[in-house]
Amino acid sequence: MKIDQYITFYLDQWENDEHFLKKVKSKIIDICTDPLKIHESKCGVEVNGELYGIPFSEIVEVAPANGEQLTFNL
Repeated sequence: MKIDQYITFYLDQWENDEHFLKKVKSKIIDICTDPLKIHESKCGVEVNGELYGIPFSEIVEVAPANGEQLTFNL
């Protein structure tokens, strides 16, 4: 994963006292890793003006940055 790629993940939402998960796609603005491997690595993203740290394990899909091509070696 790289900065400027897009990730898809589920974001906790509350509306009218009801909890639900919303599938969100957002651009990576930062990647935080722990060299001591104590905490899970996270991607920093912005959704509706709020910053979130999304753990790598919660990422559903990674899309290439704009202008990049996916290459499959078959």
